[in-house]
Amino acid sequence: MSGRLALQVVAIDPSAAFRKALRMWLPRTAVAVGHFRLISLANQSVTETPQNLSQQAKGRRDRAVDKAWAHRALLLRHADTLT
Repeated sequence: MSGRLALQVVAIDPSAAFRKALRMWLPRTAVAVGHFRLISLANQSVTETPQNLSQQAKGRRDRAVDKAWAHRALLLRHADTLT
């Protein structure tokens, strides 16, 4: 059996390009995404979304005194450090 056909699961970056290539070359292979990468993307989104909204609404980046910045800091903290 070909090595390609023997694959059952492939871990990939959650990108449309990777997914498309995987579906083309390994159509029956299950897809997995590492939890580290998912958490990294979630943290990036938690940071960038308020920044973009603040830029549109206020014409500037958030500052440390802005509520959105404080909420972002809470979301990115480790559970052990929440009080």
